[in-house]
Amino acid sequence: MSLNKKVITLENASKVYDGKYVINNISHEFAKGESIALCGHNGCGKSTMLKL
Repeated sequence: MSLNKKVITLENASKVYDGKYVINNISHEFAKGESIALCGHNGCGKSTMLKL
């Protein structure tokens, strides 16, 4: 099984609430078989990032 095959590409993703950037220019390539963990305090944008 190849772990290098891209499944999702996120390029320059941003999210704005009430005129303020909460996520700004995030880019990442997610590959088949790769595990990702989003860690952080409550309200830091983990769920918002997943929704993007």
